[in-house]
Amino acid sequence: PLRNRGHVFHSCVRSVLLYASETWAVTTEDMKRITRSDNAMVQWICSRKLTETLSTEQLRARLGLHNIQDVVRASRLRWYGHLQRMDSEKWPRKITTLEVKGQNPRGRPRKRWIDNIREDFHHLNLYNIDPQDRGKWRAAIKPQRSSASTSNPRTTGINRR
Repeated sequence: PLRNRGHVFHSCVRSVLLYASETWAVTTEDMKRITRSDNAMVQWICSRKLTETLSTEQLRARLGLHNIQDVVRASRLRWYGHLQRMDSEKWPRKITTLEVKGQNPRGRPRKRWIDNIREDFHHLNLYNIDPQDRGKWRAAIKPQRSSASTSNPRTTGINRR
């Protein structure tokens, strides 16, 4: 039944939480907030007690869910691949290279969407993969399952004191 709960959570809650996240310029603080709320919901779904020492990663594995950072990264890179395969005359593609004329404001520049893409390329080492090859691109950006074991009775995390 936990897998079913995880499927419903991913379909109903996460889809609303991450609506249009492929176009967000996510800062570290934004990602911390999203992760914190996602972790709280995962723990609530699993009815985690304070006496249990299960990590959120183990709970996520029981629910069959990916880390929310990996989900955001995959959706952002999926959109990037779609843009790269798009005709260069279409507006979504044109906007990615748009230069706004005028003077920049003082201070550090705000984080841009393309900065997130560069971080994602570095994190997943995607420099040698061409987004034009849809099959290879999808395989490269697909989030990996967590390695938390749920079958080992020693890692169930229940304290029996």
